[in-house]
Order: sequence, then C-alpha cells, then structure tokens
Amino acid sequence: MCGLAGIYSLNGLGVDPRDVRTMCDRLAHRGPDDEGYVFFGPEGFSVAGGQDTPETIYASKTRYAPSRPINQLDQKYNLALGHRRLSIIDLTAAGHQPMSTGDGLVWVVFNGEIYNYLEIRKELESLGHVFHSTSDTEVLLNAYLEWSTDCLKKFNGMWSFVIYDKRQNILFAARDRFGVKPFYYYLDNNYFAFASEIKALVSLPFYKKEINEKAVFAYLVLQVEEQEPEGFFKNIYDLTPSHYLIYDLGRKKIALHRYYSLAVEDNWEKYDPRNASSHVESIRKLIFDAVKIRLRSDVPVGSCLSGGLDSSAIVSVINRIGNHSGLDRNQYEQKSFTACFNSSKDESKYASRIADEAKATWYKVFPDAAAFLNDLESLIYYQDIPFCNGSTYAEYRVMGLAHEQKIKVLMNGQGGDEIFSGYPNYYMPFFAEILKRDGIFEFMRMIKNIENAPVDKRYIITNLIKSALSHYVPFEMYAFQFRKKYLICSYLNDDFWRKHIGQLVEPQKARFKTLNEILVHNLTRTNMKTLLRMTDRNSMRFSVEVRSPFVDDINLTDYMFSVPANYKMHEGWSKYLLREAMAGIMPEAIRLRKDKIGFEAPDAQWLRQLKNELKGYLGGDLKEYFKADKLSADWDGIINGSNFVENSRVWRIINFAVWRKVYKI
Repeated sequence: MCGLAGIYSLNGLGVDPRDVRTMCDRLAHRGPDDEGYVFFGPEGFSVAGGQDTPETIYASKTRYAPSRPINQLDQKYNLALGHRRLSIIDLTAAGHQPMSTGDGLVWVVFNGEIYNYLEIRKELESLGHVFHSTSDTEVLLNAYLEWSTDCLKKFNGMWSFVIYDKRQNILFAARDRFGVKPFYYYLDNNYFAFASEIKALVSLPFYKKEINEKAVFAYLVLQVEEQEPEGFFKNIYDLTPSHYLIYDLGRKKIALHRYYSLAVEDNWEKYDPRNASSHVESIRKLIFDAVKIRLRSDVPVGSCLSGGLDSSAIVSVINRIGNHSGLDRNQYEQKSFTACFNSSKDESKYASRIADEAKATWYKVFPDAAAFLNDLESLIYYQDIPFCNGSTYAEYRVMGLAHEQKIKVLMNGQGGDEIFSGYPNYYMPFFAEILKRDGIFEFMRMIKNIENAPVDKRYIITNLIKSALSHYVPFEMYAFQFRKKYLICSYLNDDFWRKHIGQLVEPQKARFKTLNEILVHNLTRTNMKTLLRMTDRNSMRFSVEVRSPFVDDINLTDYMFSVPANYKMHEGWSKYLLREAMAGIMPEAIRLRKDKIGFEAPDAQWLRQLKNELKGYLGGDLKEYFKADKLSADWDGIINGSNFVENSRVWRIINFAVWRKVYKI
C-alpha cells in the first residue's frame, strides 16, 4: 500500500525534479517506509532517493536502487515517476519502487495488493520468468511482460499502478475493478500528471485551482461525491474503476479502456430450499477463501469491528481460520478496533461479544464533539474533498487507534450491504419484483411475514406506491417538491440551483430497477465509491492499509451477482445468504440482528453542541452557492429543528465551507 506520482512533459518544457518531490511529500503519509524516483531524459534515466529513503536501499544491489538523492539532480527531464512505500509484502530492499526489469526498459510504480500473487508467480515461473524478490510488485511487472494489458484479468485484489514501457513508448495505468485504490490525473497542452491523491496534483505550479460547480451541486443536493470522473477540482480526473488508460508518449494521445464489467443475473426463480442451501455452501467457502488470501502479509493484520453483521463476520471467520487451518496467529494478530459513543448509536456491546468469542484484543476509541472540531480541518485536508457525515470521523479515529498500536493492515466489512443486500431501502425493489414476477398473492404472503425486517409492511407499501406514482410526476413538479422537501435546499443560491437542476433527472429515472441492478449501481457508482474513497484517505492518513474481502474479491463478487435476487432477502431477512453462511461461525445474537448502525456518529448531537463554532465557517465567500446572509441568520433554527436527513445536508454545507478554507479555493 503506497502512494504514486508522475509527470510527463508533452512539449519540451521539461519536468523539474522538485515538483515530483513535492508531490511525493504530499503523499508521505501513504508511504513513510521508503521513497523513490526515476527520471527519464534524452541521455537515459536517473534513479534517485529522498530524505525518507533508508540507507539500506541506497546500499542495495538491486538494478533499481537509487544512485543519489533527488536534491542532487539539477536538470529537467521528459518523464518522472515517484513513489512512497508502506512496506507490507517483502520488507527488504528488493521491494523498493520504482521497480524495473533487468534491462531497464519497463518500470512500474504500484499502490495496492495483488492477493493471488503467489499463484500468478508460480504460473509465470512455469513460463520461464525469474524473480529476485518476494513482492507482488515484481509479479505485477512480469505479468505485464507476459500478458500485456490482459494481466489485469489475472489479478484478485486492489490496485492502481503506472507502467512505463519504453519499448512501446507508452504509459499504461490501471485501477482495480471496484475502485478500492485511487488514481487521479491532470492533462493539458503541456503536461500529463498523475497521483494517488488530489492534494499532490494541486501542489503543481502549472495547475490552476478551480471549483467544479457540477460536483458541488451533486454533493450538496444529491448527497453523492465523485460520481463523475471530474470531481470537485476542475480538470482533475478520477480514473474510472475497471478501466485502464494508455498514454502514447509519441503521439501525445490518451485512450481509456474498460477491462471488466460486472455481470448481473436478472432471472427470477421461485425460492427453492435446495438451491438456497447450495448458494449458502458456496458463499461460505468463498468468504473463507477471500478472507484467508487477504491474511497474506509480512506484517500483522488486525480488524475494524463495528459490531454489525459484516465486520463481525470478518472477525469471526479470521478466528475460525486461525483455529482450524494451522495459520500462524502472528501473521494476522487478532486485534480489533471499535469506535464507541455515549449515545443510542453505540454498538460496542455487540463488538464486545464478538471480540470475546474471537479471543481478540479489543481496542476502543471514543470520538466526541470537541475532538471532532479539533480535527475537522485536518480531516478534510486528508480526505481531499468534503466528506459526508460524522461516521467519516469515527473511522478516522479508528485508523488512528490502529496506528498507535502499530497495526499496519486492517480488515473491514465494507461491501457487505452492497453484495448481500443489507440496506432497508432494498426492501422496496425486492417486493416490487415479487409483485411483478410472482403476482399479488405471493406479494401479500411475503409482506405478512415481514417481522424479521428492520422496516414494517406499511413502510414498504407506502414507498412502493410513492415510487410508482412518481413516474408520472412532471420534472418541474418533481424538482419543486424536492427543494421544498429538503429545507436546506431552499438556502441554495437561486442561480446555482437553476443552473444545475438538470442533475435531478438521473435519480428520478433510476428508481425503476431490479434489486440486483440497484446493488450493482450502489457497488460500482454510488455508495461503495464514496465509502472506499473515505476509507482509503482515513486509513492512509495513518499509514494503515485496509483490506475489504466483501468488495474486491473477484470470485465472491462475481458469484454473488450470479445469484437471483429472490435468494438475497427471504422471509423478511436482509442479507439472508450471509446470515445463513455464518451459522455456527458467529454468535446468534449478532447473526440475527435486525437493526443496522455501523460506525455512525451522533451527528445531530454534535451539530447542536458545536453550532456556534461551526457557524464561524459560514463567514467566507459562499454567496455564489448559498443565500449566505439568510443561512447565517437562520442557523440556530436550522440546527435545533433539523431531522436526520437535514443533518446530513447541514454537515455538507459546513464541510464544503471548511474545504474551501483548507484548500484556499
């Protein structure tokens, strides 16, 4: 797990080594263990180190070891690659990056983990490849040499990387299937630059900071972040998950390619207990395989533990693997980390039960309003963009706690809701499918047996009717009702609202989807993309790598979306297949929980406690986006009278204002 950066000069202006070093300095938290650079010019290449490059790296005999510090380079180059390393697999000098082939014609900078690297290495060795390290980076490099861009089809894991292939005069950059690892780039007539985080790109002297209003509207009104390639900063683009790009250095052309699409099973079948049992057995095995392969590490692996079903399943499976497979416990060191609150949102009693069952050392952190206010600006700086709510801070503190305990790798349960069907709003499309495919009598039978659900039948029926009727509502009325429904939207600048109101069309059209289609949309476009970005920035802020078996295990994910939706919820139970797969693996009190919380902070409580301090952030120049004077005048009433939905939008206003201050934009 690392940070990468690079610059290519298109028109002969040259790359100043100081600019690449500054980019990597901005990414130092992602890789405090090592630092490396390679620069390419007409006369060949120069390999350099930095102030955080260990002496053992300089002294090593590897073909890609730095020959001198970067501050000794006094010329400009055509192309530069930089890397900051968090050492997880192969802690020796052989794992240093940028890494090259023996002839120096192909170089790579890599962020992530290829979990099945041992299996791929064995295959490559059978094809004649020779390895000089035990790293997955060298496996990646040789996989590219053997299979070119098709190497991506081989990988099970999370990654973003850039390969410079001098033989073809190209840059090949790729991102994992679901966007666990970030990759951003900037392109103008003079430079192509890329980095693991936006903060590195905005540090460049040739980048002019501008706000992308479209992304701001989506964030404030639609409550989504980075849904399009161009995010909050204009002209900085997110490489879409499941895609790679080829930058042809000779032709100065960029081309994007999709290498993976998640297949969706939309067939519907009558529930068959035998088929359900078969799915449960397959899923149980796939979960164990996904967790076990993610225990591959040369440093201890701990776990995030909220007390909910997903994280509890991960901790319980790790415990079972340790007890029955002979795996050395020093390889994963069952330490678990939980955020606790003195509120109704606290789940620590469930987390305590799981930690006891798994014989895990349990660490707790207690985020509160005062600490949140103290960390707010730093939190937003490391997030790169405004975040969504207080749960971001809860996770931030969990990562900090893990760092304090010297844990560099954590497992978490992200993705469980999206692949197993865990959110309450999934009941509406599920019952809509029953009504459409099985008829009114089966619908009525199923709706009566809803006692195991976190919602009641009145909620489901009412929302199904509303959804059906909304199809016939003219867009103008829909937009008017939307703004009236969410009080905070009335404080948006009218010109700003009218300019971007067209973005409301897409959510309206997206209502009529099957359950599996919605799950895919949430996994690849909305929910998961936001959560993965949040977790990546939170964890890497504290130099911690997070592994998510429910998100990026290609075998488990592909299988789950081959399962018809009517097996994912059953007899009122959400996450039916996961619950059944975990029978006998975890305590029944957690396996059969009906409520859902997660690392969720007491947002409304914190808002009220901090309303005066937070109001101070509204004093900046916000008039382009808000009716700032009215917002400030009504502030106390907004905070004291807001409901949960409004809380989330109030937080977004605050975070947007803080973001502008922090990034001086």
